[in-house]
Amino acid sequence: MRHADSDTGSAEDSGCSTTRSVRRTLRVLIPVVVGGLALMGGCSAVSGALTPGSTASATGSGTNTVAAISNYLPTSVADAMSSNLTPLSLDAASGDVVNIDLSNPSSGSGVTVDNGTLSITSTGSYRLTGDWKGQVIVNSGGGQVDLELAGVTIDSDQPGALIVVNTDQVGIHLVEGTDNVITDAGAPSEDATDGYEGALYSKGTLVIDGAGSLAVTSADQDGIVSTDGLTIDGGQVTVKAGDDGIRGKDYLQVTDGQIVVDATGDAWKSTNDSDETAGFIQFSGGSAQLVAGDDCMTAQTDELISGGELTLSCGDDGIHAEVALVIEDGVVDVAKAGEGLEGYVIHIIGGQIDITSSDDGLNAAGGVTSETDAGTQMPWGDGQMPSGMPTDMPTDGGGWPGGGTMPSGMPSGMPTDRPAGMPTDMPTDMPGGGGWAGRGPRGTSTDGADQSGANGAGPAGGMGGGPGGMAVSGDQVLKISGGTLVVNAQGDGLDSNGTASMTGGDVTVYGPTQSGNGALDAGTGIVVTGGQLMTVDSGGMTQDPASGNQPYVSLRVTLAEGATVNLNDESGAHVATFTLPKSAATFMFSSSDLVAGQTYVLTDAAGAQLGTAQAQD
Repeated sequence: MRHADSDTGSAEDSGCSTTRSVRRTLRVLIPVVVGGLALMGGCSAVSGALTPGSTASATGSGTNTVAAISNYLPTSVADAMSSNLTPLSLDAASGDVVNIDLSNPSSGSGVTVDNGTLSITSTGSYRLTGDWKGQVIVNSGGGQVDLELAGVTIDSDQPGALIVVNTDQVGIHLVEGTDNVITDAGAPSEDATDGYEGALYSKGTLVIDGAGSLAVTSADQDGIVSTDGLTIDGGQVTVKAGDDGIRGKDYLQVTDGQIVVDATGDAWKSTNDSDETAGFIQFSGGSAQLVAGDDCMTAQTDELISGGELTLSCGDDGIHAEVALVIEDGVVDVAKAGEGLEGYVIHIIGGQIDITSSDDGLNAAGGVTSETDAGTQMPWGDGQMPSGMPTDMPTDGGGWPGGGTMPSGMPSGMPTDRPAGMPTDMPTDMPGGGGWAGRGPRGTSTDGADQSGANGAGPAGGMGGGPGGMAVSGDQVLKISGGTLVVNAQGDGLDSNGTASMTGGDVTVYGPTQSGNGALDAGTGIVVTGGQLMTVDSGGMTQDPASGNQPYVSLRVTLAEGATVNLNDESGAHVATFTLPKSAATFMFSSSDLVAGQTYVLTDAAGAQLGTAQAQD
């Protein structure tokens, strides 16, 4: 074990990035309603980086710049970590190792045994073996204590089994070839004062390593908890918890080991919301299989992934960051989630990522949204219409759809008429977002159907992605610069309440089969200047890449679940092949291999032509 001073990085780094400098402001939401009408949909562009207290202007032009995005998005995991506190690493504690046989313990050498509680009262190293019915408490008054677990079972009939109450840092070493079990029963009673919220609970910084195994079970509360930082650097660690699985307040860092968590609440969690250098999760090696009733991974600040393998099955978000979510390398398989990846800013730099979600695949949302015209501010933080709000926008001054009745839950003082000055008819070619900005005509299908509707310009496509140009403008950012990403979403595939861009990587989005969402949803359209991007969706809220960038082809075409489609150029040369896990009504493909102005042909597996489209940029 290795150790750095416990106060390292506790002060804010004066050279922190813009993202870090606004971290605390991201938790504030400013509700603004204009004329009593809250508008739904995407967002307008944001120009330039934001600094604390500043606002961003909306261009509403259907374009944005990668340069503006890069000003306030972490460029790597190391870049994000440069403004976070440094996780502790521990050297072995000095002094001789004290052996404790839990099956037949005795007081002495820093150990006391009293009425079912074994206490370690001095700093140093202790080797534990055998079985203990009761609690083991580490209370050295400060300093460092190392515990070598060499085949132990600690079974407490009270909340908390292995508890650190007054020690600065604790190292738990899992001795190779040994199995170790820690179990507690029940949650703290209402009048309890000890606050032991986990079976393995530490009020000091905790480091777990070694090559043995550790199984932690808590029926009603958390599995492993540190109220400071928590690092796992080895071992086979299995946690089953009635609440959260593994929780570190200042940080949760995983550098190695094989971890399995089954939690009713969140699987992994970092909770410090008062220190902008803390509250993060960093995963750089090993493997983890996380099952959670709520989020699989949730952090008050950053989620940073630079290696290892993650397999997630989640009741809510797969990976949730209040500030930055950066994936640089590794394997991330979100097999089940509400939203796959969510953060205020999201940067996919590398790695292999697969997401299956019942809501959005990737969602850059949350925090404060900024706009020089406060009238375009959304009164909620994630860009989603609140429960109970109508799903269709009124098309005239006659109030809400379905007869002018105010939806349930809206304040009684809200007007039911369109505000003064608002247009009486919704335009069909609005700039800004949700399927309108920067669009050219779609290709032609073999049945001769009108293709323009897929852009929100005609009946076939309905309203496209909603009135994004009139909605919120935020400094949320979604950027993809590398890696392989496959998204299968029932909500939006790639969604940003601010800006979105792609400069590299290989991205495939199997979007929703219902019309309430689209494969892409960014206020200004996603800016694609590199890499390969393919999307399909239902066609109800379809959005193409922003104009003036890498060539793409786009067409409306009926595609069945399980269909294999081939994209060829007009000479018959093969460009790309995809097999669809769901039905779709649109197909879009962008690549530097395409030539603007050239015609491309989409065929089925047998070579029959499905449609043609001219590449545009």
